[in-house]
Amino acid sequence: MRNKIKYTIACLALLGITTGYAQIRIEREGQTIEEKEKLSKATDQSLKKFDYKVSRIAVDIQNATVKEKEQLRIRVDSINNLIDANSMTEAEGQVLKNKFAQEASTRIESEATRMQDSLTQAIQNQVNYAMKSGEYLKVADTTKRVATILLGKSFDSQGKEVKLTSEKRTSLRFGFIYGISNVATEGAFANSEMRYIPSNFVQGGIFLKTRLMKNDNAWYLRYGIGWQFSNLKSTGHRYFTVENGETILVHHEKNLTKSRLYVRSVQFPAFLEFDLSKPKVDEKTGKKYFISEDSWRFGIGGFVNIIAKDSKGHQIYRYQEDGIQYRVNEKGDLGFNKVRYGVGAFVAYGSWGIHFQYELTPLFKNNSVKQNMWSLGIRTDI
Repeated sequence: MRNKIKYTIACLALLGITTGYAQIRIEREGQTIEEKEKLSKATDQSLKKFDYKVSRIAVDIQNATVKEKEQLRIRVDSINNLIDANSMTEAEGQVLKNKFAQEASTRIESEATRMQDSLTQAIQNQVNYAMKSGEYLKVADTTKRVATILLGKSFDSQGKEVKLTSEKRTSLRFGFIYGISNVATEGAFANSEMRYIPSNFVQGGIFLKTRLMKNDNAWYLRYGIGWQFSNLKSTGHRYFTVENGETILVHHEKNLTKSRLYVRSVQFPAFLEFDLSKPKVDEKTGKKYFISEDSWRFGIGGFVNIIAKDSKGHQIYRYQEDGIQYRVNEKGDLGFNKVRYGVGAFVAYGSWGIHFQYELTPLFKNNSVKQNMWSLGIRTDI
């Protein structure tokens, strides 16, 4: 029950990140709350604190990514100037560019990991408060993201006229996915050695979305880069070790109370998306204005996951001895396939949807029994 509450609050966290697109009205069961005073003061303060923490995390991730990108651009420009001045060869310049790009990627991953821990703590605090208060709330969206057309004009929620504009043919998107992650053993999803609900993943990324046809907004190509963090938690609180060249699960000499395998990957996805959103038409001029993510949409495609050089194997487990709790971080080479290919699909309405992905390349490269990672989660596109 406690885990189910965690995942419910996680969805609220993602919703909080997108509050710039819609206003939120909080309701009690069977009763609309028109004034803040109708909420208990403690609940109101808890919700405000939670919303601020989630927004702060989103802003920190955005700023860290933009900062690293700008610093990398400055360094690359400096290298190009040295090459143009014959102070450095093309080969030497390329080596430095690759080095700086890898360092920037590592720093972004480190920052994202830190933010994930902060998000987990914020969610846990809200879970603790919710269980203590017992106050049942609902969240209702009181506005629409896209303006409607009436008598040849578009109006916002206050009735003011809004000028119609088409989306650019290629636009920038931010995507977030949160859900469960596990492994399929020899293609079988059942009877996994990983626990289904506790094993989870989170993914965030930057994507470009390109309309494939000039005069039709049905087909899009979505591509970009994402960072995925998976936690695989074994049954029986076992841990991974390498024996005779194969990576297997064994019982620890200590009686472990918790254990998880942490897998960090950089993902490069490419999806073909079919969007049922209809273009808006100006009734005066007859001109079409193309928009997307205003109706049902479906996507299918593939991806490449690349494990970072310093992420060959990272396990975290806990045990108790003589009344003292111990937490162990263990890093070692577990024989991961560093480059893994996969396929995925999603179905969504508006900005929210369900996403599934399956890796065709086994997680461990030397195992005789193939174990392929899969993930199922809720996604939102901003």
